[in-house]
Amino acid sequence: MKPLYIRAGFKRVRWFVFFLLIGSFMLGFFHRFAPGAFAEEISGEFGISASALGTLAAMHFYTYTAMQIPAGIWVDRWGTRFTVSVGAVIAAVGSLWFGLSPTFAWATVGPLLVGIGVSGIFVGMMKTNSLWFSPRHYGAVSGVTMLLGNAGAVMAAGPLAWLLLWFSWRNVLVAAGILSVLLALLTYMWVRDRPEQAGFSSSGQGW
Repeated sequence: MKPLYIRAGFKRVRWFVFFLLIGSFMLGFFHRFAPGAFAEEISGEFGISASALGTLAAMHFYTYTAMQIPAGIWVDRWGTRFTVSVGAVIAAVGSLWFGLSPTFAWATVGPLLVGIGVSGIFVGMMKTNSLWFSPRHYGAVSGVTMLLGNAGAVMAAGPLAWLLLWFSWRNVLVAAGILSVLLALLTYMWVRDRPEQAGFSSSGQGW
Protein backbone atom coordinates (compact mmCIF):
# COMPACT_ATOMS: atom_id res chain seq x y z
CA MET A 1 0.00 0.00 0.00
CA LYS A 2 1.33 3.43 -0.91
CA PRO A 3 1.95 5.94 1.90
CA LEU A 4 -0.87 8.38 2.65
CA TYR A 5 1.06 11.28 1.14
CA ILE A 6 1.60 9.48 -2.14
CA ARG A 7 -2.03 8.37 -2.35
CA ALA A 8 -3.25 11.90 -1.64
CA GLY A 9 -1.32 13.28 -4.60
CA PHE A 10 1.47 15.81 -4.78
CA LYS A 11 -0.67 18.87 -5.46
CA ARG A 12 -3.10 18.17 -2.63
CA VAL A 13 -0.30 17.57 -0.15
CA ARG A 14 1.54 20.70 -1.23
CA TRP A 15 -1.49 22.93 -0.73
CA PHE A 16 -2.35 21.18 2.53
CA VAL A 17 1.14 21.98 3.85
CA PHE A 18 0.81 25.53 2.55
CA PHE A 19 -2.53 26.24 4.23
CA LEU A 20 -1.50 24.69 7.54
CA LEU A 21 1.47 27.06 7.67
CA ILE A 22 -0.72 29.94 6.49
CA GLY A 23 -2.97 29.35 9.50
CA SER A 24 -0.11 30.08 11.89
CA PHE A 25 1.07 32.96 9.71
CA MET A 26 -2.37 34.61 9.78
CA LEU A 27 -2.62 34.09 13.52
CA GLY A 28 0.73 35.84 13.93
CA PHE A 29 -0.60 38.89 12.09
CA PHE A 30 -3.74 38.76 14.21
CA HIS A 31 -1.67 38.85 17.41
CA ARG A 32 0.32 41.78 16.08
CA PHE A 33 -2.67 44.05 15.60
CA ALA A 34 -5.31 42.70 17.98
CA PRO A 35 -4.32 44.86 21.01
CA GLY A 36 -5.39 47.92 19.08
CA ALA A 37 -8.97 46.66 18.99
CA PHE A 38 -9.25 46.31 22.75
CA ALA A 39 -6.82 49.02 23.83
CA GLU A 40 -9.52 50.91 25.72
CA GLU A 41 -10.56 47.81 27.66
CA ILE A 42 -6.97 47.00 28.61
CA SER A 43 -6.27 50.57 29.70
CA GLY A 44 -9.36 50.64 31.86
CA GLU A 45 -8.82 47.23 33.42
CA PHE A 46 -5.14 47.71 34.23
CA GLY A 47 -5.39 51.44 34.88
CA ILE A 48 -2.47 52.30 32.59
CA SER A 49 -1.59 55.36 30.53
CA ALA A 50 -1.43 55.57 26.73
CA SER A 51 2.37 55.36 26.84
CA ALA A 52 2.25 52.19 28.94
CA LEU A 53 -0.25 50.72 26.51
CA GLY A 54 2.11 51.55 23.66
CA THR A 55 4.92 49.77 25.46
CA LEU A 56 2.73 46.71 25.90
CA ALA A 57 1.92 46.59 22.19
CA ALA A 58 5.55 47.23 21.21
CA MET A 59 6.83 44.20 23.14
CA HIS A 60 5.68 42.01 20.27
CA PHE A 61 7.55 44.07 17.66
CA TYR A 62 10.74 44.27 19.73
CA THR A 63 11.09 40.54 20.16
CA TYR A 64 9.84 39.70 16.66
CA THR A 65 12.48 41.95 15.09
CA ALA A 66 15.28 40.77 17.36
CA MET A 67 14.50 37.12 16.63
CA GLN A 68 14.59 37.25 12.83
CA ILE A 69 18.23 36.16 12.45
CA PRO A 70 18.01 33.41 15.12
CA ALA A 71 14.74 32.24 13.57
CA GLY A 72 16.40 31.93 10.17
CA ILE A 73 19.19 29.87 11.70
CA TRP A 74 16.66 27.60 13.42
CA VAL A 75 14.72 27.06 10.19
CA ASP A 76 17.94 26.13 8.37
CA ARG A 77 19.04 23.80 11.14
CA TRP A 78 15.79 22.16 12.29
CA GLY A 79 13.42 22.84 9.43
CA THR A 80 10.09 24.61 9.12
CA ARG A 81 8.02 21.82 10.64
CA PHE A 82 9.85 21.84 13.96
CA THR A 83 10.44 25.60 14.12
CA VAL A 84 6.84 26.57 13.36
CA SER A 85 5.41 23.89 15.67
CA VAL A 86 7.52 25.00 18.62
CA GLY A 87 6.97 28.67 17.77
CA ALA A 88 3.20 28.19 17.67
CA VAL A 89 3.30 26.61 21.13
CA ILE A 90 5.37 29.53 22.48
CA ALA A 91 2.91 31.97 20.88
CA ALA A 92 0.05 30.03 22.48
CA VAL A 93 1.66 30.33 25.89
CA GLY A 94 2.11 34.07 25.30
CA SER A 95 -1.51 34.52 24.24
CA LEU A 96 -2.83 32.56 27.22
CA TRP A 97 -0.46 34.42 29.55
CA PHE A 98 -1.67 37.77 28.26
CA GLY A 99 -5.32 36.76 28.42
CA LEU A 100 -5.06 35.46 31.99
CA SER A 101 -2.69 38.08 33.43
CA PRO A 102 -3.94 39.71 36.66
CA THR A 103 -1.73 42.81 36.36
CA PHE A 104 -0.09 44.98 33.73
CA ALA A 105 3.39 43.79 34.73
CA TRP A 106 2.39 40.20 34.11
CA ALA A 107 0.63 41.11 30.87
CA THR A 108 3.81 42.52 29.28
CA VAL A 109 5.29 39.01 29.19
CA GLY A 110 2.50 37.81 26.89
CA PRO A 111 3.30 39.87 23.75
CA LEU A 112 7.00 39.22 24.32
CA LEU A 113 6.43 35.46 24.15
CA VAL A 114 4.11 35.80 21.18
CA GLY A 115 6.75 37.81 19.30
CA ILE A 116 9.33 35.09 19.95
CA GLY A 117 6.92 32.37 18.91
CA VAL A 118 5.77 33.83 15.61
CA SER A 119 9.22 35.10 14.58
CA GLY A 120 10.12 31.93 12.68
CA ILE A 121 6.82 31.43 10.89
CA PHE A 122 7.41 33.86 8.01
CA VAL A 123 10.97 32.62 7.42
CA GLY A 124 9.85 29.00 7.56
CA MET A 125 6.91 29.71 5.26
CA MET A 126 9.13 31.29 2.61
CA LYS A 127 11.63 28.46 2.74
CA THR A 128 8.97 25.78 2.51
CA ASN A 129 7.37 27.58 -0.44
CA SER A 130 10.72 27.56 -2.22
CA LEU A 131 11.02 23.80 -1.76
CA TRP A 132 7.44 22.78 -2.51
CA PHE A 133 6.78 25.11 -5.46
CA SER A 134 8.74 25.40 -8.68
CA PRO A 135 10.83 28.57 -9.22
CA ARG A 136 8.47 29.93 -11.88
CA HIS A 137 5.60 29.92 -9.36
CA TYR A 138 7.51 31.09 -6.31
CA GLY A 139 6.76 34.79 -6.84
CA ALA A 140 3.02 34.20 -7.21
CA VAL A 141 2.90 31.92 -4.18
CA SER A 142 4.83 34.49 -2.13
CA GLY A 143 2.25 37.09 -3.10
CA VAL A 144 -0.59 34.81 -2.03
CA THR A 145 1.26 34.17 1.22
CA MET A 146 1.48 37.86 2.05
CA LEU A 147 -2.13 38.46 0.98
CA LEU A 148 -3.45 35.77 3.31
CA GLY A 149 -1.10 36.81 6.09
CA ASN A 150 -2.44 40.34 5.97
CA ALA A 151 -5.95 38.89 6.13
CA GLY A 152 -5.01 38.04 9.70
CA ALA A 153 -4.45 41.74 10.33
CA VAL A 154 -7.87 42.48 8.83
CA MET A 155 -9.40 39.95 11.23
CA ALA A 156 -7.87 41.95 14.08
CA ALA A 157 -9.87 45.02 13.03
CA GLY A 158 -13.59 44.93 12.17
CA PRO A 159 -14.27 41.22 12.82
CA LEU A 160 -12.51 41.38 16.18
CA ALA A 161 -14.40 44.53 17.13
CA TRP A 162 -17.61 42.61 16.42
CA LEU A 163 -16.47 39.67 18.55
CA LEU A 164 -15.75 42.03 21.42
CA LEU A 165 -19.44 42.85 21.51
CA TRP A 166 -20.04 39.30 22.69
CA PHE A 167 -16.79 38.19 24.31
CA SER A 168 -14.16 39.86 26.48
CA TRP A 169 -10.67 40.54 25.20
CA ARG A 170 -9.44 37.86 27.61
CA ASN A 171 -11.75 35.29 26.03
CA VAL A 172 -10.44 36.21 22.59
CA LEU A 173 -6.79 35.81 23.61
CA VAL A 174 -7.45 32.49 25.34
CA ALA A 175 -9.26 31.23 22.23
CA ALA A 176 -6.34 32.39 20.05
CA GLY A 177 -3.95 30.51 22.32
CA ILE A 178 -5.98 27.31 22.03
CA LEU A 179 -6.13 27.68 18.24
CA SER A 180 -2.36 28.15 18.16
CA VAL A 181 -1.84 24.89 20.07
CA LEU A 182 -4.11 23.08 17.60
CA LEU A 183 -2.17 24.50 14.65
CA ALA A 184 1.10 23.46 16.30
CA LEU A 185 -0.11 19.87 16.63
CA LEU A 186 -1.38 19.72 13.05
CA THR A 187 1.84 21.26 11.74
CA TYR A 188 4.01 18.75 13.54
CA MET A 189 1.83 15.85 12.41
CA TRP A 190 1.37 16.77 8.75
CA VAL A 191 3.85 19.37 7.50
CA ARG A 192 6.97 18.12 5.78
CA ASP A 193 9.89 20.44 5.05
CA ARG A 194 10.45 19.18 1.53
CA PRO A 195 8.63 16.93 -0.97
CA GLU A 196 11.18 14.14 -0.56
CA GLN A 197 10.17 13.73 3.09
CA ALA A 198 6.60 13.05 1.93
CA GLY A 199 7.64 10.46 -0.65
CA PHE A 200 7.75 12.73 -3.71
CA SER A 201 10.69 13.31 -5.99
CA SER A 202 10.73 17.11 -6.33
CA SER A 203 8.71 20.34 -6.36
CA GLY A 204 8.73 20.61 -10.14
CA GLN A 205 5.33 18.99 -10.66
CA GLY A 206 3.28 22.03 -11.66
CA TRP A 207 0.68 23.76 -9.56
